[in-house]
Amino acid sequence: TYTASTTHTVSGLRTFQTLLGPGTPFENPNFPDGIARVLRSGSFSPSGAVKVYSGPTASVTVVYLSEASTGIGHSGVDTVAQIYPVDEYGNKQDYVAFPSDDLVATVTINALYTLPITLTPRFDASTIPVSTSLTATFKPVETGKYKVEVSFLRPDGTRKTAGSAFQIDVAPGTSSPE
Repeated sequence: TYTASTTHTVSGLRTFQTLLGPGTPFENPNFPDGIARVLRSGSFSPSGAVKVYSGPTASVTVVYLSEASTGIGHSGVDTVAQIYPVDEYGNKQDYVAFPSDDLVATVTINALYTLPITLTPRFDASTIPVSTSLTATFKPVETGKYKVEVSFLRPDGTRKTAGSAFQIDVAPGTSSPE
């Protein structure tokens, strides 16, 4: 009787096949032609697939788009960021095995008040399993200093901030002639 086990650190679809032999013809007389055989035994399947899901969220990458990436914004113009939660091995989050990390984004305006930022999930069907990122969008309504923070809930119940707060200097928006 043999027992095999694996530890997966990369999410995705993993296939396997169980082979027996051969070594070399001189090492294993059961395989004199040197060809390995696919193991078949009763209802045991000699090959198969395992779908490996991501672990709990361990880190978050935030990518600011357009002018926000330079730390500049304008009142009345959307500020957009893509948020990519990953597990401890860097796998994109799929939220199957660990369905909730209570990811939250907030913006503090001129150090006076803090507001939540709406997060919209985006699904990447090109990955197996389908991974999830989030789009954070807010529209500054006044000029000044904006501080954006993203945090998530760890499996142990503690809240972790993703990196350090991102500062955006918001200037007056340009008015359009009507």
